[in-house]
Amino acid sequence: AQQGGGLGLQGQSDVLLEGVEVRDNRALSGSGLFATTARLTVRNSTFANNVTLGQSGAGALYVTSNSQMTMENSTVSGTTASLGGGLRLTASSSATITGGRFENNIATSLGGGIQTNGNVSLTLDGVVFSNNRASQGGAFSIEGSNVTATNCVFERNRAQNSGGAVRAADGENIVVSD
Repeated sequence: AQQGGGLGLQGQSDVLLEGVEVRDNRALSGSGLFATTARLTVRNSTFANNVTLGQSGAGALYVTSNSQMTMENSTVSGTTASLGGGLRLTASSSATITGGRFENNIATSLGGGIQTNGNVSLTLDGVVFSNNRASQGGAFSIEGSNVTATNCVFERNRAQNSGGAVRAADGENIVVSD
């Protein structure tokens, strides 16, 4: 698939995924899920072993173009992509992620677990980032975004160049607290 190997959401979609497993999909961008101008709630679900093909492909979940995502107690693991191995959040979109894990994801460029870019808002509470890798920003890479991370765990994340856990650039606002 070009976008959304598992699921493709477009045009004011309002979707609830609960207890869903999205596994072993391939796409040029958003190998597990692609959402544009959509509202998405994900609960108690798993995105695993999705592969994004191509040099500028986004990870397991690609949320863009004024989309809103709420994710609770879900796992994103084993995905390979160029940007945002687990999640790429762009273009004035927002996400609130509570609980769950981003683990064993790989980005050949930015953000092994998560990559944000383009006036986005990301709130993380109690999320575990484990064993993610990237060229820059092992757990996540932030550009031009507002990010709040509370009670999160960062363990064994790696970057080849900068930001083993977190890479921040270009006017971001980051708050990390216990």
